[in-house]
Amino acid sequence: MIPRSLQAVLPFKSKPKVREGRKKTGTEERVKAAVVVDGKERQIRSLLTQVQTLKKEKMTKRREKAAEKRVEREKAMAREAARSESRQREERRDYFKQEDISERKRQIAAQGGGKKRARSGREDND
Repeated sequence: MIPRSLQAVLPFKSKPKVREGRKKTGTEERVKAAVVVDGKERQIRSLLTQVQTLKKEKMTKRREKAAEKRVEREKAMAREAARSESRQREERRDYFKQEDISERKRQIAAQGGGKKRARSGREDND
């Protein structure tokens, strides 16, 4: 609660707003009269309730089936992702293996060690 002396000094936007609740009139306080339903209306309401219940059950089954399909699809996607990752890993390994071999060949060639030498010990004497 803010003291009145302080409220008087505050600008309008900062003043606390006190709203009084709307007072209810006598008609709103009264309990609504019960509606008497005859047999025909009771049957109609019963049928509508049954139809709504069937619709809700169908929707529930449909949602459950969709959830099961989603789970299966996620499992299949996970399996496919694992296969793909394995295949990519193999491809990367093969690629880098070939790169390593070609790099070694380049290094040997740069050092001048890749030349073929004449074989000694095999001389043709005719």
